[in-house]
Amino acid sequence: MKTILFLSAENDYRSRFSESLFNHLARKRGLNWRAYSRGLSADRNQPIATEAISELVQRGIPLGSSLRSPQRVSEIDFRNANKTIAIEESTDRPLMRKQYPSWASSVEYWNVGGGHFPSQQLERKINQLIDRLLPTHASLATAWMGDDY
Repeated sequence: MKTILFLSAENDYRSRFSESLFNHLARKRGLNWRAYSRGLSADRNQPIATEAISELVQRGIPLGSSLRSPQRVSEIDFRNANKTIAIEESTDRPLMRKQYPSWASSVEYWNVGGGHFPSQQLERKINQLIDRLLPTHASLATAWMGDDY
């Protein structure tokens, strides 16, 4: 199974929501990927933000491991992930360049911010991501029959 790492500054809000939503939608759509999330400066010992919990509950997504404390990203997390996405480029790219310069260019940066909780914007981006990761019918045919079909 392939893995995706969602990053945010604190790992108590956008990245945690993205982790849970991605895992729910990927499972529902038959995608063999699993997400986890970490923070670039996750020093607070608080659970997932209440706004994220509310949005997950409204979508019928079980909270499960979402209720854990925020976790700070490590070098091992980058090595283990097949894909890494930082949720808010304006905040996360400078932190990546400072803390993990050798990994900064391999991260896909999203611009999902704003004053309110951007659940719809995140859901749209995650669905687009899953669409990109799902094998297409053409690639399946190529895999089954070879390039000459």
